[in-house]
Amino acid sequence: MATATRYSGLSKAGLPSTRMVEWSILVVVILVVALVAGRYALVLQGQAERSAVLSTLGALRTGLVIAHLQAASAANAASPSAPEPNPFAVLRALPLNYRGEFSVVEAVAARPGGWVFDPLCACVGYVPLDGGWSDGASKAGALWFKVASGPGPRQLTAQGAYTWRGVMVQ
Repeated sequence: MATATRYSGLSKAGLPSTRMVEWSILVVVILVVALVAGRYALVLQGQAERSAVLSTLGALRTGLVIAHLQAASAANAASPSAPEPNPFAVLRALPLNYRGEFSVVEAVAARPGGWVFDPLCACVGYVPLDGGWSDGASKAGALWFKVASGPGPRQLTAQGAYTWRGVMVQ
């Protein structure tokens, strides 16, 4: 009879044994730690994605400036070549998450977390992994940057006031 109550998790008085209470507390602590760690993992993922977006925008802008300087210093100034409309073409290596040329509508259907170029509007777009990170994403569900030509190097200008967890993405 004593062995039956020992394995049931109840003491002789009908109260939970101390071992059962200890295991219950351990399970609760592990669940709380897992929930907190999961929350921080999501925040960290959003920060990493934002950093990658800003880094790619910086690389594109730098590539456009270098392409402009190379074209300006070319020996054959009599017949300057037209700049490549796709700013990704000026990069030495394409980003791993570059999806190609898509229209605005097709870009949203493309896999999230990727860059696209729309040749019709001369726009560079990024479709976020999670739309919740981008506070000012356009109705199309992506961040769009217009490739603008001027007297100097081509520029990327944001098509909206995009903020990513309170930080401006320009």
